[in-house]
Amino acid sequence: MTLSKPAKKPKGRAAISTAIAPVEYAQRLLLAIILGYFFTVEVSGLADLLLTSTLARSEAAALSAMIAFLLYTFVILWAFADRSLLRLWIVIPGGGLLCYGLSRFLAMDGVV
Repeated sequence: MTLSKPAKKPKGRAAISTAIAPVEYAQRLLLAIILGYFFTVEVSGLADLLLTSTLARSEAAALSAMIAFLLYTFVILWAFADRSLLRLWIVIPGGGLLCYGLSRFLAMDGVV
C-alpha cells in the first residue's frame, strides 16, 4: 500500500485564475476589447478636442492617437488584472460615456 501526497493547493494569482468562471472571462474579454475600445476612442476624441486649443490640429490629432494606443493597452491589461469585476463595469463604460458627453458638450457650445 502506497501513500500518495495530497495535491498542493495553488496560491496567489494561480489560485485566483483557477477560481474564475468562464462567464467572468467572457465579461472581461467584452470589457477589454469592445468597451475598452469605445472608452479609448472617447478619451482620444476629448483629448484631441482639448489639445486643439493649444496645438495645431494635425499635432493634436497625432498626440491624441499616441495617447490612445497607450491607453488601450492599459485598459486591456487592467481588465484582466483587476479583481473587482464590478469596478470594471462601472469605470470603463461609465468613463467612456462621461468623455462622450463632455466632448459633445464642449463641441456643441463652441467652448473649445
